[in-house]
Amino acid sequence: MDEAVLKEIYADFKKLGITLSWEKFAYWVPLLRQRLIAEAKKGETVYYSDLMNGRAWIGTLLGAISEYELRRGRPPLSAIVIRKDTKMPGTGFFTIPSLRDEIVTMTKEEGQIFWEKKKNEVFVRCSQ
Repeated sequence: MDEAVLKEIYADFKKLGITLSWEKFAYWVPLLRQRLIAEAKKGETVYYSDLMNGRAWIGTLLGAISEYELRRGRPPLSAIVIRKDTKMPGTGFFTIPSLRDEIVTMTKEEGQIFWEKKKNEVFVRCSQ
């Protein structure tokens, strides 16, 4: 991963109020990203609870990973991470900074269609 881009994203997320240290952020983001890529290559979604033992800052890391991908012209990897109860991503997916303007006016149904599209884009991209 490009450390300069990762540092920019960390700075942006700090402005949003994250409390995670740079050291943890810089350690976990690349590891979690590789796990998501491996799952996406298999065409599989993954539950939040199966990632990092459900650590409280999983949403921050997933948001950062997706922001990184979006800034590089790729689909958001966190689209393959879902809740067990709804089989959809959590609300954090719909607040990723680079997606926010695109999503803000969507109905719930449009949001679901948007997410399905992004999830499929991830699967296609990672299968190549």
